Formats: sequence, C-alpha cells, structure tokens
Amino acid sequence: MIYTKPLIEVRILRRYKRFLADVYAPGLLVGADAIAHEACPPGHVAFMVHCANPGGMHGLVVAHNRAWLFDSENPKRKLRYSLELLETPSGALVCVNTNRANALVGEALEQGEIRDLVGFHFKPEVVWGIGEHKSRFDFAFYFEPERQASLCGYLEVKSVTYAPDPVHQTGLVAFPDAVTSRGLKHLEALIQVIAEGKRAILCFCANRSDAERVTIAEAIDPNYASGLRRAIQAGVEVIAVKAQTDINEHRVLKEIPFVFR
Repeated sequence: MIYTKPLIEVRILRRYKRFLADVYAPGLLVGADAIAHEACPPGHVAFMVHCANPGGMHGLVVAHNRAWLFDSENPKRKLRYSLELLETPSGALVCVNTNRANALVGEALEQGEIRDLVGFHFKPEVVWGIGEHKSRFDFAFYFEPERQASLCGYLEVKSVTYAPDPVHQTGLVAFPDAVTSRGLKHLEALIQVIAEGKRAILCFCANRSDAERVTIAEAIDPNYASGLRRAIQAGVEVIAVKAQTDINEHRVLKEIPFVFR
C-alpha cells in the first residue's frame, strides 16, 4: 500500500493502557486535544493518539524518538490520529499498527508475490469450526474462486515487530512480544485443519526495516513455542515475509528465513 496522504511526524512520549500513546509536535493538530505532560519540551504541544497494537512493544517506545501518525480524517472518532511508525534508537522504522499486516499480505497474495501461494484465489476473514472450536482465519485459499469444494486451506498472519537483541543479533525479529492465548488457539485450529486434509499456513510478517529473519520469542511465551513445535510436526507450514517499512509506502518486500527448532 502507498500512503495516499503524508504521515505526520511527531515525537513519542509514552504508550500506555495498550491502545493509547502520548506524542508531541510543534503545534496542535486539527482535531486533537492538548494534554499536560511534564516531559513535553517548551514550545511544543502534547496530545493523545490511538495505538493499534495489543502487544508488549518492547524496545520500541523511547521517549522523544521520532514517530509518525496516520490521520483517519474521521471527526466521529474519539482519537482522530493513530500511531503508525516508530523510529528505534538504531534508526530502524517499525510499523506498530498491527492491522497493516493482513492488508500487506493480502496484496502480496493477490499479486502472486508469495512463492508457495501462487495461483490460488483468496478470501479474507473466514470463520472455521463450530462451538468452542470456532476460530477465524485471516485467509482461506481456493483452486476456484470461493467454490467450497475447491477449498485448499487456510492462512493465518502474525505481525512481527520485536527485536530481542538488535545490537548483537542484528536483523533477528521474534514473535510474540507478549503472551498470546489467542495465537495459541490459532495454532490448535491450524493443527485441526491439517487433520481435515487441508493445508494450514502460518505467515509471519516482519514490519521492521531492519528485519532479515524471524524466530519465536520462547522466553516470552514458552507455551506458544511448544504449540508451534506441535503444529510444525503436524504439518503446518510456516513462512516469513519482510515488509518495506517507510513513510511513503508499506508493502511486502521479500520472503525471509524462519529460524526455529
């Protein structure tokens, strides 16, 4: 996706209550409400924005580092602006809006840019299972457009922004950055898909400009790591892609290695 309107550069102060962040700029943006913040420099105005990221965001929020906002231009939203990009101390750009991963992978699928999924037809946000086993996958893929008899399998997408050690393990990013019971449920559902004779694919989308390979943050969520081992043994396929992350464009750039044992 190409940003149809420029992102707005600000400086980050803090992120809190999972979905909120305080930022500051030389002037107050239209539709934002000024707040008092002791760390806001003189001559600047602090205000609150939405943060579409339920994860831990470890190492990403460094006070006074550069950040970029997306303007929804929706006056009905309580918080008109959303945190889109953050700059790390090393200068890497990270897309912290986790909603972008599905859109990016969806574009790449339609354009045939993911090697193992060329030639299929895709349907987003598909419900699978019933009762307590009911789940929702990001994509179903078919040999023929949405013809149930031609269903081949399901694809689940995860946004990756956490770098465990960007100094000594350059390029390594990991999922998850917080304990994810929802992610574990998705793994169990993917295993059941395999049992039904369909393909089940997990796609990690690395939304950092410095990402070169993806692994699992076992120290953060050992249950997810164990669940993924079971899923791989059952036949679940794992792929990883890197997104081009900058202030003008956001798209899948290339496939990168997934390293995990």
